[in-house]
Amino acid sequence: MRSVFFASVMVILTALSVTSCSGNSSKSSDNSSGQTTSAAADTDTSNKAAPAPMPVFPRAQAVTPPDPSKIGAGGKMYTTKEPLTKVESWYVMTRGAQVGKSSPASAMMLIGDRQAGTAVILTSAAGKTWIVLEPASSLPQH
Repeated sequence: MRSVFFASVMVILTALSVTSCSGNSSKSSDNSSGQTTSAAADTDTSNKAAPAPMPVFPRAQAVTPPDPSKIGAGGKMYTTKEPLTKVESWYVMTRGAQVGKSSPASAMMLIGDRQAGTAVILTSAAGKTWIVLEPASSLPQH
């Protein structure tokens, strides 16, 4: 059962990375002073704030993944007995998650952007909702 679950999680992670990569990857601006400010901010790493903690569903409990190498660097796994639809709604309504793909048994979401956001992968299996949270920047680049 675990191997089926983790195979599902890997499929979801792959699909999320493909979905994220197909989004708008370039922004243009006619405001040259805005570009200068943005470029300066990108090169100055000393003033960057620490990443925000990943948002954990309130009734979720941390679990150790059977194969931690399948989860990206800094990723965490949680489980809850709440239905997937309730967990998904919580992330959308309270955290502004953008749903990349959703089905009755799984959902993939992104909170924030690809560089500093959080990837949220939900899977329903064995009467529980499994939650994988990881920095979106740790997903494979395409």
